[in-house]
Amino acid sequence: MKKLLISATFLAVAVTPIVGSAAAKTYTAYVLEPLKVNNYTQTHNKETGDQYIENKVTAFTNTDKAIFWAANKDNKQISSDYEQQVNNISKINLTTKMGTGDQVKMGMENAYWKTTNAFVSGEVDFR
Repeated sequence: MKKLLISATFLAVAVTPIVGSAAAKTYTAYVLEPLKVNNYTQTHNKETGDQYIENKVTAFTNTDKAIFWAANKDNKQISSDYEQQVNNISKINLTTKMGTGDQVKMGMENAYWKTTNAFVSGEVDFR
């Protein structure tokens, strides 16, 4: 019985996935201001040399889609625009080369020309 328990424990440890160091950052109820005014996440250091960030939208209030893009620390856009809805995951490809340690953030705006605030929540992996 002891041998079986040790074997089962070893098997469980052997098949446990190894989690990478890059982790998604959660954003909650970020304002999508009226008239498509831009908003940005905080700046984050890139953890890898991958030339993209990945965004998943988990919720909206007062809208059903928004536009997202990558930006540098000075809010200069460094990707194309990506339109997203709830549960959509976008791989936002960078148009400017960014290396490990370079600062990047994500920009966003409402997809509609509204006169009231909307809100978006999600997870972004700045990689």
